[in-house]
Amino acid sequence: MSTAAQAEPAIVWDEALGGWTISSYETVREALLDPERFDSEGNPIAANLAGKAMLVDDSPVHDVFRALWAKALSPPAAAAWRGELEQLAEELLAPVMARLREGAVTDLVPLFESFTGKVVLRLLDLDDLGEHRFKRWYKLLLDSAAFFIGPGDPLYDERAAAKAEVYAMLEAALDERQARQRQGETLTDLIALAAPAEGTRGITRTVILDNLFNMFTGGADTTLRWMGNAIVLLYRNPRDLDDIRMQPALLARALEEVMRIEAVTRFAIRTVRQEGAHLAGQSLALGDTLYLLTSRANHDPAVYPEPGKFDIHRQGRPHLGFSHGRHQCIGMHLARVEAQVLIGRIVAELPCLDIVEVEYGDESVVHGPQRLLVRLGPAAD
Repeated sequence: MSTAAQAEPAIVWDEALGGWTISSYETVREALLDPERFDSEGNPIAANLAGKAMLVDDSPVHDVFRALWAKALSPPAAAAWRGELEQLAEELLAPVMARLREGAVTDLVPLFESFTGKVVLRLLDLDDLGEHRFKRWYKLLLDSAAFFIGPGDPLYDERAAAKAEVYAMLEAALDERQARQRQGETLTDLIALAAPAEGTRGITRTVILDNLFNMFTGGADTTLRWMGNAIVLLYRNPRDLDDIRMQPALLARALEEVMRIEAVTRFAIRTVRQEGAHLAGQSLALGDTLYLLTSRANHDPAVYPEPGKFDIHRQGRPHLGFSHGRHQCIGMHLARVEAQVLIGRIVAELPCLDIVEVEYGDESVVHGPQRLLVRLGPAAD
């Protein structure tokens, strides 16, 4: 534990950001747990996606809507997906394995995109949409550069057009589910689970569409970046791979350690909503912006001994990679099963994999490989 790390203040004013940066585990966790003092509404990145989605809504409607999807995304429901995900992983991995065995250098990111994208489409029962359209929209809507440009820029306009197309598609799907439900059909996809709630307990059409949009765009991105980070870390630590092959149950813990040490989401933004609020002994003004550095909190030496060490046997406090409190990722249980299935199969079937090149690109929003080139290692022959 370094003296510098011990002495680092829990909260610091950052002139360039125009807000407070918070990096200690306990202080970040405290802020995440207190939406009455520090809320998410107006978050410039999340609101750019969908202003009334759970991700940025701290009103009572947040909990009402979350309850509509809670059972479908619960741990038991996620576990029930395992068989289907095993089949999907086998189907998508087969051509990748064939190319690798032929000696080709292969990018694994498209594999992760296809796998996670298909899961999102199945959750929403939008399989007929087609993977090509999904990927086109996904890449435009989640292009980090587009978050920081204004109207008139070609990229901004292209992204705005894509967003309008997705909303139109989702609204048509919502209308279709409601029509089928009026005819007595029982439907279980996420669109159908939200459809009957329109007009009740504050759930407007905008609330439903914003949450569907958030699931459509974000349901794959963090998971596939997590998978990329896992491959990089595991194959650069062959002893850990050996441990996992000897004890497959270790994979789940290893993946959590990947998320701790290489968090996909680097920070969360909150706004001070109470005059004279205090955090870590610091007085805060109404309207102040807080940058909760969850990735740095995951490296807090007060919580994680040797925080920079990748340790798949690590136990202790849970990481903040899926956030915490009411805004904790609702899809995290399914994301865990997805990662365990696909990474588990890769680890089992590809004991020697050389990482040729990793390209991360713009990491202002999420952290993970945008390109991950690999080839079979010598021992595989």
